Amino acid sequence: MNSELDYKKIIDLIDFKFCIPSYQRGYRWDDNNIIKFIEDIYDDKASLIKKILANNSLNKKLEKVKEDFKNDIEYCIQPLIVKKENETWNIIDGQQRLTTIFIMIAVLNSYETDISGEFKLSISYKSRAMSKEFLEFLLKMTKINDSTSIWEKFKEAKGEIEKNIDFDYMENAFHTIDKCFKNYLKQNKIEENKESFSCLLFILLYFCKFIWYPIDSDDKDEREQFAKINMGKIELTDAELIKAEFMNPNNYCDENINQVKIRQTIISESWYAIETELHKPDFWAFIPHENQYEENDKYKTRIDILFHFVLLENWIEKNKDKGIDEYINENGMKFNEEHFLFYEIKKWIDEEEKNKNLNKNEIIEACWERIVDIFQNLKELYEDDGRELEWKINNSNNNSRKKYTNEQGLYNLIGFLIYSYNSQKDNKKFITGKENNVDKSITKALKIYYEIHNILKEERCNRINIIKQKINNLVFSINVNREKESIQSIIKKMEYEGLYGDKIAIVLLLYNIILVNKSTGIGNRYNFLQHAKENWSKEHIFPQVAKEFINDKNERKEVLKVLIKGVRNKVIVIKSSPLLNYINYKYDKVYSPIDGLKNKGIIELNEKIVDDFLKEKNEVDVQSGNIENMYRMEYAKSLYLIKKSQEILEMYDILEENQVCFDENLLRDKMGKSNNDNKMNYIFKYKDVIIDYDKDILISNLLESEINKADHKIYIYLINKKMKDFFEMLSAKMGIIKNEKYERINIKIEEYYEYILNIEIENSDLFKQNKSEKAGQIIEEIKQIIKEVYDDKIKEITIYDIDIKNKIYKLIVEYKDLDEIKKVIDSDKFPELKISNTIDEIIKKMDNNNSNSKFLDLVIKISSDTIKKKIDDFFKYEYLELLNDNSMGNMTLLDAKTNGDSKIGNKPYNIKKERIYSKMKKGVFIPLSTMLVFTDLYTKSMGIKIHWLPESRVEYLNDMVNTICDFFGEKVNKR
Repeated sequence: MNSELDYKKIIDLIDFKFCIPSYQRGYRWDDNNIIKFIEDIYDDKASLIKKILANNSLNKKLEKVKEDFKNDIEYCIQPLIVKKENETWNIIDGQQRLTTIFIMIAVLNSYETDISGEFKLSISYKSRAMSKEFLEFLLKMTKINDSTSIWEKFKEAKGEIEKNIDFDYMENAFHTIDKCFKNYLKQNKIEENKESFSCLLFILLYFCKFIWYPIDSDDKDEREQFAKINMGKIELTDAELIKAEFMNPNNYCDENINQVKIRQTIISESWYAIETELHKPDFWAFIPHENQYEENDKYKTRIDILFHFVLLENWIEKNKDKGIDEYINENGMKFNEEHFLFYEIKKWIDEEEKNKNLNKNEIIEACWERIVDIFQNLKELYEDDGRELEWKINNSNNNSRKKYTNEQGLYNLIGFLIYSYNSQKDNKKFITGKENNVDKSITKALKIYYEIHNILKEERCNRINIIKQKINNLVFSINVNREKESIQSIIKKMEYEGLYGDKIAIVLLLYNIILVNKSTGIGNRYNFLQHAKENWSKEHIFPQVAKEFINDKNERKEVLKVLIKGVRNKVIVIKSSPLLNYINYKYDKVYSPIDGLKNKGIIELNEKIVDDFLKEKNEVDVQSGNIENMYRMEYAKSLYLIKKSQEILEMYDILEENQVCFDENLLRDKMGKSNNDNKMNYIFKYKDVIIDYDKDILISNLLESEINKADHKIYIYLINKKMKDFFEMLSAKMGIIKNEKYERINIKIEEYYEYILNIEIENSDLFKQNKSEKAGQIIEEIKQIIKEVYDDKIKEITIYDIDIKNKIYKLIVEYKDLDEIKKVIDSDKFPELKISNTIDEIIKKMDNNNSNSKFLDLVIKISSDTIKKKIDDFFKYEYLELLNDNSMGNMTLLDAKTNGDSKIGNKPYNIKKERIYSKMKKGVFIPLSTMLVFTDLYTKSMGIKIHWLPESRVEYLNDMVNTICDFFGEKVNKR
């Protein structure tokens, strides 16, 4: 159905073809229905008839007559609900009234009136074809009397036909209407003649109109519509019933006809204008109502909600000591009663008429003025977006400019209140899903309007502060002790699925609203309708579960450099460290939670402090909700991350020198010569680090990857004799180390080999058991021997300091004797050299033989592989875990669909920002604060442009806190 009321006069329907569908019963109106209908139409028309007759008006041209009496009141009939099918209109509702109108025309036409003519109005019946012919027969009737049997005349004209029940009701209606017209003329002392019947027909055709309700062709099955109408589900809306009451001429009985017409026209036109405005989606989304952000019910009248507001205001005026909750409790289930609104308005009009001795038309006008006032007030708020203030600021003197600058547009703030009230549930938690952000009940809409009504009662200069206080109470009221906790403290404590987690989305929306309110240059109206259509995710800017990690070496090093900012000579300057500064900012701390260093502003980054603090962190009960515990836990995690980042950077240094050891050109450029001394120097320099990294790596590479398998597949492997090949390879590799332990390894390997071959193949369980016991024991013995060999060899090689060797070579070149050379040799460090008997023996001992060279290559290669793996593992696992952050500094708003996009969700910051910008260009709704996050506003260095690191998080969180606190006038703690 159309959303706007349309009307059709009876004269407009004269050429129409109507059809009564088969699912409807036939014509069934009795005498009472007919008489009441005629009385309603002609109730106040006697004076008009007499005027027409006195002026002999109907002898003039019809157009002139219509012009002369155009200001007279028309009668509005209840809706005629129709659906067009080809050139015919199917009657969904209104059959009884339309058929009665047809028979009234037939009766008046039978008197051969001055305006009788060829009426082409046609009503057919799907299941009763002869009913159409019977009606057409009535239209041609002349000179009838009460005793005339129309049925007999019809049968005589048509021959033998079967009678249906419609004929009886139609014939009865014809005679009843005839009597009713004659009685009407007699009661009003109007002579019964052709002219008077002509006047009756003229009024019926030109002063009587249907409310015209066509149903679109793509609407639901008309049978379903018919069923709903007749079950009382979608008859007239309350607004339509109220309008009919307002338009009822009986309510203007003491008024001059022309004045009544003018008043009706004014109400009708402004009604239409208001209904039109309410059908604009953005404005309708601003008006509190049951389906706040839904755009369905497009055919439903929307002005109804304003009448609800009028009733609420009336009640408040009468009950000044009560509030909205009492009003809702008092009406309770009444809101769900059919036509509650219409009956309450009618009741109010009747009570006003009785108690205040007012005419109905005065009460109706007063009611309508209230509706217009409510509408205009809401419209004013809707249009109050700050643009007028901007104009005032730009066109005012300095004193006025200062005053206007402190004002703000109310649209976004009222819109935020409406959205927040709708998305807050009874448990005070906020729900961001679109299926949950609309309360379907009228009570929520009334509560929201009650708040707006109270705001509107205040002077404009006070409204902004009142709205801010309401927003503050709505969003940041946590508990009875709220007065002890500041807004900034609450924002900083918010945790995803943790403390205040349900408020994150609403606070982020508020942050957006405040930003938009200030951003006149980019449009300062927030799109609440579009916002409400989406399911919003509290998006982790640095991904909670990353599907990609940094692979590029240069990018990794840039990130690591950012993470160790503030570290100087194994000491962390807290305020210079982005990691520690971010944590201290979140928890409003200054220095460190580590005992003994609270007031120094520095932390010694040594193993003991970090390890002790990590141990304490692991014992912290974060589930208790204790803020101090959470602070210590995060601090410990950050200290570990700083220490780890330093280590990874050192690993990159080792890898670079490692590369030099195998690149002859680099060796010559960097060290001047190529020999084993350079490799030994590398191992000597990083001896502690390499041994720490690689303690088990030789074993893992040579033994575990082949022998220590998880299941009995190794048995098949051994049976295929591959085990023997492996042992030979292991022996060959270990053969580069020529000492007594080599034979022990061979013995153990052979022992293991023989033992495995004797295990029964059929008994896999026995295999697993034996493997885990005897075989496992042998494996451990082999590993221990290799460990000893490895450590001994490293010690053997690295015992010779390059500086000492260079001094000895210099003395040899200078032809110094053996005693002078021995003086520079420390007997504790180099006993083998000290006991040498000749210079040649010293030289021989210092030279690395071929086996040592191979071992050096093996150690360097293994250490390189190990370090690379450790770096990869760090960025794949620890890095992501240690930087994971559930606080507001890592949260932004993103719609679920965009966030769920595989190209965006769980991607690094630098990838996200490119793809989110692309989404925005394609028309996806991206909130302003989200766009600012992904446009490098808070990033300064290369490392944080790649990933969203604490240096960016603290800037972002600080901006959010400052923006929101400034809005509420709360002083912010200095960083």
